[in-house]
Amino acid sequence: MSTEGRPNTLPNGSPFFPLALCSGAIPAFHGNGGWYTRGGWHEHSFAIHLATDTCTATPPRHRVNFFETPVSKNKKKWRKWRRNCCVATFNAWHLEHLPPAPEFQPGAMQVLGILCALLLAVNARGWVVVSPTNVSKALLPTDRGANVAFLAGRYTSAACDWFASKRYKSLVIQGAGSPNTIIDCGGRQWLHATRFTTVSISGVTIVNASVALNTAVTHVILEDMACTRSGNCFAIMMAKTVSMAHVSVSHASSGPSVIQATGSITLSHATFQDVQSADGGGALKLKTGTKLVLTDVAIERARAKNGDGGAVLITDPYAAATVHMSNIRIDTSSASGQGGGVYIMGSSFQKVTVQDFWTFNTSAPAGGGALHVSTIQELHLSNAQMEMCQASEGECCYVM
Repeated sequence: MSTEGRPNTLPNGSPFFPLALCSGAIPAFHGNGGWYTRGGWHEHSFAIHLATDTCTATPPRHRVNFFETPVSKNKKKWRKWRRNCCVATFNAWHLEHLPPAPEFQPGAMQVLGILCALLLAVNARGWVVVSPTNVSKALLPTDRGANVAFLAGRYTSAACDWFASKRYKSLVIQGAGSPNTIIDCGGRQWLHATRFTTVSISGVTIVNASVALNTAVTHVILEDMACTRSGNCFAIMMAKTVSMAHVSVSHASSGPSVIQATGSITLSHATFQDVQSADGGGALKLKTGTKLVLTDVAIERARAKNGDGGAVLITDPYAAATVHMSNIRIDTSSASGQGGGVYIMGSSFQKVTVQDFWTFNTSAPAGGGALHVSTIQELHLSNAQMEMCQASEGECCYVM
């Protein structure tokens, strides 16, 4: 037995569903339908292939239905022969362009091809696999937990306006990498998820969304996710924990990425470019419960039109909390109020640590051209370099 392509696993290591078959043919699953010949399924764009070795034994006599499964009384013998002779494994991650089959023209069989594609897209192990050609509201889960795999390609707004809500379940969304899986929402919202225990997203880029991700769930995990040319990228409300790594935001025009968590917020290896908000926090508006950690964050060209924190606004936490910021780079940001780069306010902060902090060309007319910290508790500031900052009193850093 041999199988084309990579091992039959999804990107996270989970096995894809097996398909027992010993017909000697090479069937194919594909995203936008097609027609069936004895050589398999064919269509214009792509196919995912199953390769089998030719069996040497002769199968028992039997009649078969459309899917080449036995429907006669000899089906037990046929199944035993199939089990002993060969078992093929469906490899859902090997793509190959195929020419259209010359025997048939698309027609009634194309409809059946689409139905079969949808059937195979929802596999027995809980993965929903979508492609730019087969994505639809019918495939995207709305009222149940699921694992959704977006194959590489550029998607239209058919993959947007996605509302999903289910208590005590998880929603896992996995693309083929943020440069490879691009979802263009055409001004619509991409995903609004509520009540889930966990929402985990990786490997996608959202483009032209009014709001890319709007969630009110317990745990949020984002990795290798990008958002560009959108109104608001992230609106994460009342989570317990939020973890974001390798996130990129650019050209967000309607507001900052708002992240609120009653527990902890961790943001690392993130970039923000050309972002602004109508009020405070040009790039980020954060509110935590116990701990806020920002590491390796770079922000360029951010603006808070009518508020504090030209790049980052950290508001009073839900409870006694700590803030740790390290390796923060801010190049060109402004606020109409205080804190041209970063504004931290709140008497509930127990400890604020800012280290390896660099700003350039920041301004805030009301004070703290680069950094403004308003807390009566402990502040540790080390290895900070603030250049070309402007404020009413001329100070780059203001602490009260």
